Amino acid sequence: MPTLISVALVIILPLLAIFWISAKPINLGDLRPTAPDVYERLKGKPKAAGDKALVEYRLKTRRRKNRLPKSVWSMSGLKG
Repeated sequence: MPTLISVALVIILPLLAIFWISAKPINLGDLRPTAPDVYERLKGKPKAAGDKALVEYRLKTRRRKNRLPKSVWSMSGLKG
């Protein structure tokens, strides 16, 4: 008898959880907005301090409605 109860609980409890989750109403406010992804890439292989290299940043968004504007950033004359 205890085996039957254990097996029944293993089957029934997950089914109850699935039905409870699916019965809850979901609003748009519950959903998380997507954030743009930022990728950084180093082009060139500087061997010593002061060698030139190019750092490229890319922004990517998964939202089709609000696209990112095309823009170019340049940083020249920086001394480190």
